[in-house]
Amino acid sequence: MKFGPKLAVWFVVLAVLPLGAASVVYLTSTAEFGREMAQQGKGLLTQRLIQNLRRATEGGAIALAQTARDLRGDAAFIAGDVAARLASSEPTAERAWDDQTFTLLDADKTTSDLDRVGVRIAADATRDGLSGMLSKLTGINEVTRTVYARNAPLIRDIAIVLEDGATLSYPIGLSDDDFLRDPREQNWYLETMLSGESALFTEVASAPPGVSIVVAPITFADDRRAGVVRFSVHLRDALATALDSTRMPPEATAYLISIPDDAPQLLPHEVATLKPGATAWTPAAAPTPFFLDGDDGWLKVVSDLRTGVPGVEFVTRLGVPEVWAFGPVGRAARSRRCPLLHR
Repeated sequence: MKFGPKLAVWFVVLAVLPLGAASVVYLTSTAEFGREMAQQGKGLLTQRLIQNLRRATEGGAIALAQTARDLRGDAAFIAGDVAARLASSEPTAERAWDDQTFTLLDADKTTSDLDRVGVRIAADATRDGLSGMLSKLTGINEVTRTVYARNAPLIRDIAIVLEDGATLSYPIGLSDDDFLRDPREQNWYLETMLSGESALFTEVASAPPGVSIVVAPITFADDRRAGVVRFSVHLRDALATALDSTRMPPEATAYLISIPDDAPQLLPHEVATLKPGATAWTPAAAPTPFFLDGDDGWLKVVSDLRTGVPGVEFVTRLGVPEVWAFGPVGRAARSRRCPLLHR
């Protein structure tokens, strides 16, 4: 499934718990005191699960907002540094680019390098003009390496896309941009050049599955724009790390789910899982459509997940009574919605 670059996304946790393991209070009241006490037990169970799920996910909501803010700040920092260097009035005509800063990427061979920045030149670029421009960016590898190291392993790679036709990438060999695609033609680039604002995009069609991007425009003092800085990030990893697994019932299977906002035709996608008894979430290798068979209660759960409101449903699935508790983690602006489901 391909998401549009500005599609809003909710992150939701769903926990699925066999009812037999859910509540001693519920089971005891059912066996000994009949329907009235059973309903009271169900109410206590619902209250407890919602409270625990809220405690488990509140850190994720904070982490999502903080991570996005920090990444936008770092992207804007690199963009500002590049703009300041390019705005320099120092003559560059006789200066060649620095081989300690840059290496020209070759489409016919794979290169990896953690010290220098890779340079890819578009077919419509003027190499003589770019040589002078890149000479002003001598030392930019130190800036990108520092930002990358500070955010690893969250950042997958960094790209500096210049309107004049050069794309700088770090680390070399990890960039999402291949030799057949001009990043200046991508929606995230065009929209950032138009808006002049930093932003978070999730599930970009041209990026690998599960990779979101953070962008910031390279803007001069007179508001002219020279290009865009782009980070590829594993946002789901940051969320999974921030979710408190100790708040989940040990018998529960929990899912971190992404739900496209205001797009009911798009399926929820599973992005991470917490197995019963596990101490950490396991991010999916790639987001996959999320399906769970069940009675009509499951249809209500799917509908409720899209509201961003926490809740509990009692569902029979494959003949086994279960309790499904769900609660929102947060919403990624210009991205897709992800709910967390706990069974």
